[in-house]
Amino acid sequence: MAGKTHQPHYLDDKTYFMVFGALMVFLFLTVGAAQVDLGAAVNNVIALAIAIIKAYIVVKFFMGVKMATKLTFLWAVAGFVCLLILFGLAFSDYGSRGWVDHNPGW
Repeated sequence: MAGKTHQPHYLDDKTYFMVFGALMVFLFLTVGAAQVDLGAAVNNVIALAIAIIKAYIVVKFFMGVKMATKLTFLWAVAGFVCLLILFGLAFSDYGSRGWVDHNPGW
């Protein structure tokens, strides 16, 4: 145990500029996707996909998951799995609302 020391991990400036460039590209893709009308469902899927990619880039590089231990990576993946479960529950609720017969008489 005495031989192991914890050294902080830092990314170089080039990596940060590349991440910034990638986030700017996805920002312009988000704005461009908002200008095109492909239908509500398709636009929502495209916007959600772009947002997930941007969140992955932020978590991996800016939150330090890339250089962290496997346990940190596991917790980050667990967070995304919980997010997917919540999205699945929300979309199943939204999708089932058309099946209910709304009787305005009662």
